[in-house]
Amino acid sequence: MCIRDSIVSALPVLKELDNKTNVLVVILRRTYERYAYELNNLKNTKFVLFEYEVKKLSLRDYIKANKVAIDKYNLMISSGLDSDLRRIIKKHENFVRCYLKKEQIQYYLFKKIFSLQGSIKGVVSIVYTTAFQVAKEMAIPTFILQHGIGGRTKELPHACDYMFAFDEKTKELLDKWLEHTVEILPLGSPRFEYAKDIRLIKRNVKKFNKKIGCDGYKRNVTYIGVGMRDIENEK
Repeated sequence: MCIRDSIVSALPVLKELDNKTNVLVVILRRTYERYAYELNNLKNTKFVLFEYEVKKLSLRDYIKANKVAIDKYNLMISSGLDSDLRRIIKKHENFVRCYLKKEQIQYYLFKKIFSLQGSIKGVVSIVYTTAFQVAKEMAIPTFILQHGIGGRTKELPHACDYMFAFDEKTKELLDKWLEHTVEILPLGSPRFEYAKDIRLIKRNVKKFNKKIGCDGYKRNVTYIGVGMRDIENEK
């Protein structure tokens, strides 16, 4: 699943895989529509819209998901939790229950999708996903793509089987944070290599300058003063 601009990290990997094997991508509809031009050029990749597949789940699956979520919540509350943590969970009980139910629905969704696909060689994501739980049960290796620089990873020990990292220094930090429970592969950054390739493409500077009201081959510097969230929310 691709969230916000994380698709930028996944695209170059997806394009490379598309040249070598069949690929299945579970994706949000709005993400697919935003990048449809590039995604539709992939010849060996099949896209499954997350929202559509959720609607196709049976009533039995929804009932089971709700029951399992209730059992998980009760088990969590009855376990030896720290008193402050227990108080926080009880304060946000509705949110916690909703989250557990959502995760369980996703579990049944990915289980259904994987069971219909036959042999799956691996599951790749930008972050930990419920799909990894299903993959583990089916003995399918799981992979996470590093998609940012700096700051501690949000992933927890045993989050996946393998994680692709930018370099050896990042590997050292990830090994420490993930307590050597994940095999870190410092293979570079498909995202930045992809950006470099795009940068090398010859562009019509004169035509661009004319569009923005400048003359000739004058060089311009573009400054983005807001984050991606502000751009996406702009009406």
